Amino acid sequence: MTDRDHVIAQGQENSARADLSFLERATFAGELEARGFDRETIMAALSADKTTVSKMLSVVNRIPKTVRTGIGPALAIGRDRWHELATRFDEPANEDRAMEFLARDRVKARAPEDRFNLVSSHLARKDAPEAVAKPAPAEWVRKDGPVRASIKTTGRQYTIALKSADAVAFGAYITQNLDRLYEAFRTENADKSGD
Repeated sequence: MTDRDHVIAQGQENSARADLSFLERATFAGELEARGFDRETIMAALSADKTTVSKMLSVVNRIPKTVRTGIGPALAIGRDRWHELATRFDEPANEDRAMEFLARDRVKARAPEDRFNLVSSHLARKDAPEAVAKPAPAEWVRKDGPVRASIKTTGRQYTIALKSADAVAFGAYITQNLDRLYEAFRTENADKSGD
């Protein structure tokens, strides 16, 4: 039996034997993808169509594993609600918000479906401090004008997007020199702090 045949048989056997939740099936799909199996194999193993497998993989790739584990299988929660929650994690700060919320004793004591609903509502709140003010993107423009960069920072993430004819080459140059730039940054900061 080939690896492909084995995972298809395993997936179909698991589905027949247990009433798995969408998250459990999605987690299995993610494991198969991580092992290098193609979408056709994943679809066959889970007896699922392309749309469902795409949503499964979107959920496991966007919602951090620690958050999924903290919520639990949540048998009554279907694919659309998991997919909606996954979109919340396009905002980097929401991983920390979700983990802090799931760590509360009153939340941990609840059933998985309740934890899902509570964390979903928590992340949807617009009055959360993290969601109030997004700093406007900064911009750097070289004096002679051939290169420009849009700069965004969101707490733990810092993004530079280059725009110019040289953007790809300049970006590759920066990437190749990241070790040297980081060492220069550390040295300069150590000098400033007197270490």
